[in-house]
Amino acid sequence: MNTPSIITYEYLLHNIHAHVKQHSNQTVTFMSSQKFNMNRLFDFEHIIKNKITN
Repeated sequence: MNTPSIITYEYLLHNIHAHVKQHSNQTVTFMSSQKFNMNRLFDFEHIIKNKITN
């Protein structure tokens, strides 16, 4: 799979799932206190900024 120029949550979750499925026979459950549109852009800068301020 080619890396898109803009990473979405759908792309990120698909790749995490594929990696875990390839390397493990255990199941993974993704949990979040917020609901995100799967087409929402994944924003690394926002995550880094929140980690620094908290």
